[in-house]
Parts: sequence; structure tokens; C-alpha cells
Amino acid sequence: MATRKNKKKSQLHIQPSIILFFIVSVLSILFILKFCRKKPSLPQKKSDFVEAYGIRIPSGYAIHGIDISVHQGNVNWDKIAAATEKNIKIDFVIIKATEGITRQDLNFKKNWQKAAHHSFKRGAYHFFLPRRDARKQAENYINTVNLEKGDIVPIIDVEKNTGISSQELIDKIKTFITIVENHYNAKPIIYTNINFYNVYLNDKFFKKYPLWISCYFEHDRFYKEFKEPWVIWQHSEKGTVKGVGNHVDFNVFNGSVSDFEKLCIP
Repeated sequence: MATRKNKKKSQLHIQPSIILFFIVSVLSILFILKFCRKKPSLPQKKSDFVEAYGIRIPSGYAIHGIDISVHQGNVNWDKIAAATEKNIKIDFVIIKATEGITRQDLNFKKNWQKAAHHSFKRGAYHFFLPRRDARKQAENYINTVNLEKGDIVPIIDVEKNTGISSQELIDKIKTFITIVENHYNAKPIIYTNINFYNVYLNDKFFKKYPLWISCYFEHDRFYKEFKEPWVIWQHSEKGTVKGVGNHVDFNVFNGSVSDFEKLCIP
């Protein structure tokens, strides 16, 4: 009985060399399949930007604009109107009008008239100073800016908090917006940056108003990190346009021509 058992065991025993040969063969086949066969070529990803005006302009937008103030000096409006690069032209210009309770941009009147003369869609913004009286700031803007049919609705630029509480700041912004909205019978655009928006403006009241967001991130990063609805994106502060001596901010509008008309005084 013992002799038969030993014989059976020896018959079923597989030599280690055979096992090793089998493992090496399988690994070789897997290596060939993975690394040696020809891989299909993948379609090249289209660029998400266009190189123009000295910057990378986000692709996929039909309407482009700049914003200017006295910091750009005396601009040549004929050259701005004629500017075209990579089939991108300047469609709208947003101009600084006022700041605080007493200041008006030194070039506002001239820029405002020239923009209309060259048939640009034009907008006027107020630079909001948190420590100043909100009502008086609204009055400064209203007394300076005469919006006409076809002009972009009023704009408040709010991006700083200088030494007041969050709630006081929020209340002041609401006061300014309400006064201006009632005067022009149009919802103002709020201009700000991502950080300020997240800290102070991510509120039900402010979500009723069109948002002009400033963000100079890489475009993919902007799309991934900012999910709030926006109408204008200021994507660069380094643009160069013939007729403007200094760098200028560039913007895209998020919509069609008919959508843009809805952002204007009827």
C-alpha cells in the first residue's frame, strides 16, 4: 500500500523548470502585447486659446472687449476701432467713470464720447470705496453717467475691504446697487475677483445681478475652480492694442450677440 501511494505522488509532480518556463512565456506575451504593438494615434487636442494682442485669448467666444481708465492715458480711438488680430476685434469698451464720493476719472467724458463716436458698445463703471458713504457714491455715479439706449447697464467695481466689518461692507454694496438700479431701471453688473466674490458676494441677493469676474488663471483652471454663472470674464491685464500706450485689460462676453443686447439699456 505504501509503495503505490508514493508512485502516484511521483506521477502528479510537476517539475519546477516547467512552471518557470510557463511563467516566463506568459510574461513575454503580455510585454509584447502592451509595448510592442503599434498604438493608434490620438486626435490632437485643440488649443483652448488664440494668441492675439500679446496674450492668450480664450477660444469659443464671439464678443471681446477692453476696459480703460485714465491709467491708459490718451488713447487713439481710430486705431482701437481698426484693431483686428486673428479675426478678433474689439466689440465693447468699459470705461472708468467715478470713484468714491467726489472723484471722476479725468478722461471719462472724452473716452465716453469717443467710444460712442466709433460705434463701440460702451459701459461705465464706478470704483467702490468701502469706507465711503454708499449713497453718496451712488449719487456721484448717477450725476456723472448718462446712460443711453444701447449702452451697457451700470457697473460697480468692488474688490477691496479696507477696515470695516463684512456685514457693513455687504450692506453698503447693497445700498449702492439698489439706488443705481432704481435710477436707471436696470440691474447693475457687479465686477469683482474670485476671492472677494467667495468671501463677500456669495449671497442670494447678489446672485440676482450679472457678474463680471476678474481671473487671470490658466483658462482650464478658471473653468474648473469657478462654477458661478458669469456674463463677462476679465481674463488678462496684459493685453496690447494699437492706440493704447499701456497694457490693457481684456474681456470676453459669455453669450451671443442677442444675449449681449439684453445686457444693455433698452
